Amino acid sequence: MKIRILIYCVFAFILEGCHYSSKYDYVFAKADSIMEANQDDAKIAIEILDKLKFQDSNMTESQKMRYNLLYSKAMNKAYIEFKSDSILRQVISYYEKNGSQYDKMMSYYLLGCAYRDMNDAISAIHYFNISTSFKENNRQSFILLARIHSQIADLYNEQALVQQELSERDISSKYALLAGDTIDAILSFNLKASAYSMIGRIIMYPNF
Repeated sequence: MKIRILIYCVFAFILEGCHYSSKYDYVFAKADSIMEANQDDAKIAIEILDKLKFQDSNMTESQKMRYNLLYSKAMNKAYIEFKSDSILRQVISYYEKNGSQYDKMMSYYLLGCAYRDMNDAISAIHYFNISTSFKENNRQSFILLARIHSQIADLYNEQALVQQELSERDISSKYALLAGDTIDAILSFNLKASAYSMIGRIIMYPNF
């Protein structure tokens, strides 16, 4: 019920006419803040953004790309698998010329997630690594860097590349601590246990 009230309030505000640069920018900011505050609410953000799906003809190019970026971000947070990289490649093409460092970082991270979902680990790791090249010295960047390195570690885990996984877990933990997120830092540290367990099995059963 609270979810419906929130969505109603957002769009009632729009219909009355707001001056948050534009009604679209207001919705984008609201959707982004909702999914950042709680990942479980990513589907609420999608529902909010869906209300704008057929209004893109009224958006500027910048707003269209922001919509696509945020929708992709919400999909990823809601564990909705990507089936294509086409929209994200358009987003990257735009933000390469117009976006902030964080926009570029997020765009390449989401492209990496798309390839992860399409079972192309090599491409996923490639674009995750490109994403890290846009890092900045602030909390927002540290939070995303922790996620990126955690994703890379997961992919190495799937390939039984233990040393690479351990390295990525350490980097993820480091950035989580820099962001002040001790829970994620501890989680990254704890995930190393399975990697060490795999090393033990390799030593005991080298020809397995």
